[in-house]
Amino acid sequence: MKNNIVVDLESLYNENFVKEARLLNLNLKGNYFHDNMEPMYFNGKQAAKTVLIMLNPGNSDNPNNPYNFNSKKQDCKSLEDYYEKYLNELINFGQNDFERLDNFDLKQAAFLHDFKNLDFEIPNEFWNTIEQKKIAKRNVLMDKLQLEFIPYPSRNFKGLLDNRKLAIQNIVHLKKYIIRVLDTIIEHPRDNVVFCSKQFYNLFSVCQELEEFNGKIELGAINEFKDIEGSLTLRFSRVVLKHKNTTINAGIAHSFASQALPNAYKKMMRYGAFCYERLKE
Repeated sequence: MKNNIVVDLESLYNENFVKEARLLNLNLKGNYFHDNMEPMYFNGKQAAKTVLIMLNPGNSDNPNNPYNFNSKKQDCKSLEDYYEKYLNELINFGQNDFERLDNFDLKQAAFLHDFKNLDFEIPNEFWNTIEQKKIAKRNVLMDKLQLEFIPYPSRNFKGLLDNRKLAIQNIVHLKKYIIRVLDTIIEHPRDNVVFCSKQFYNLFSVCQELEEFNGKIELGAINEFKDIEGSLTLRFSRVVLKHKNTTINAGIAHSFASQALPNAYKKMMRYGAFCYERLKE
């Protein structure tokens, strides 16, 4: 991962855009990702026992006031200095951003509420007070590892893996990114590994048919969970990934991005508990 980060930061530092992001858009024949913004490969603790993998960082460049790295570059003495500051921001973001509440980060904390072997604390029913929310948010950002499948920001992630047909069409340009994610996962022992979108199911179902992944991906059945409140049906499946002589027992939380779950902390907690039970079967 380090080499990829260095290449992208060097491009941004010297040319004010990320070459790899621009090339990816070109290959995919669309303007899917911002090539003028900082990539986000990860945040949190790199040796964490718990890893959540997201599709890509959500961010929307303002066309009337586009992001311009040159303004940030003025605070950096050199590319090496920028690299060190970049890593520090990603590793310590949870502490540095302690006072700001964020729905997505609190959603992660609710999802992990009943997971075991987290190696960090999520306050019980943290959603009841502002201070406990801040602590939960800080801990989930600081002490788990969050990886981004595609490190380049965008408003949303649509049109690439929404179904099997699209996955087949785009896999040639995306497979190197999942290999990078797997490389990072096996750098340290992990207890809980969860891919947080149904699109990963489409990705892995196509990957397992490629020669380089032959026999190295086992997709489990899709399990359904009907929440006790209303008629909400949430889904999860297991996936076993064999990568460079290491076996990764992971899960795919198909419904992690459900529009019915932000701010619905108890529902997210129950869904997370269901996913954990299936993951550890």
